[in-house]
Amino acid sequence: MTARDVDERVARLAGRQHGAFTRAQALGEGATDRIVGRRLAAGTWLVLEPGTYALASAPATWHRALMAATLAAGPRAVLSHRAAAALHVLVGFGQGRAEVTIDGSRDGTTKLARVHCSGVLSASDRGRQQGIPVTRPARTIVDIAGSISFHRLVEVYDEAVTTRLVTHDELRRCLERVARRGLRGTAAVRRLLVERGAGGGVPTGRLEQSVLRMLRAGGVPEPVCQFAAPWRNAVRERVDFAWPAQRLVLEADGRRWHTREADFDRDRARDRQAAVLGWTVLRITWDDVSAHSAEVVSQVAACLRAAT
Repeated sequence: MTARDVDERVARLAGRQHGAFTRAQALGEGATDRIVGRRLAAGTWLVLEPGTYALASAPATWHRALMAATLAAGPRAVLSHRAAAALHVLVGFGQGRAEVTIDGSRDGTTKLARVHCSGVLSASDRGRQQGIPVTRPARTIVDIAGSISFHRLVEVYDEAVTTRLVTHDELRRCLERVARRGLRGTAAVRRLLVERGAGGGVPTGRLEQSVLRMLRAGGVPEPVCQFAAPWRNAVRERVDFAWPAQRLVLEADGRRWHTREADFDRDRARDRQAAVLGWTVLRITWDDVSAHSAEVVSQVAACLRAAT
């Protein structure tokens, strides 16, 4: 095998890994210590840290940094925690420093990432995203639960379920795997599963998600999403948000005007059914959320106080 053959093989390998690779991988593609030394001396390959390299021709992207960190931490390392949350595009997480998790029985250090050790890192917790080894969404949510508020955790979960990144059962099974290890945040995840498993769904559309963010930002107590109201067919129809103890419902109406007009009578009939049972129904639109959010939050809070 010629040196050119080695260069081509390493380039193909690095191309699958955002431009990063290890010395061991280069040797596996046919490189020798002499070839490695020459490429480093010539600046064709860059040293990210001893034993972890990058092609000089590859852009220095965030994804390259993540890939290099997992490579440097060892073959069993996976991207995790906030870095994994950002890679999975979980709501509220942006690009930042790499974090990796390794098996608790293995030693792995790298200056390229913050390193976590875990006694439980099963195949069910491992995945790949854009070619980078990473904890799956359910494990990622469990890992970050100990470092964010409960309201943030609920927001992350709701968005992940809505976008089909994770399911209630996947998160439950993940919690069962790690709960005995005393992992931070497991109590919050357990509480989340109880609340969302006891008839509490997640907001189903963009307007509903915006309403929930508005309520949380305004400090309103967490509502039950997709609540099976007693005056509706619980199998087919649910209300968007409810505070059952206060018998308050908030409906987000995202329909176009001509559709709202056509359904006006039906909605008012349902509101009357709710009133007969002692429930108050508030209805809001996109305009309310975008232009009158403070007023809406104030009205909801006032209704809750009056009913307490």
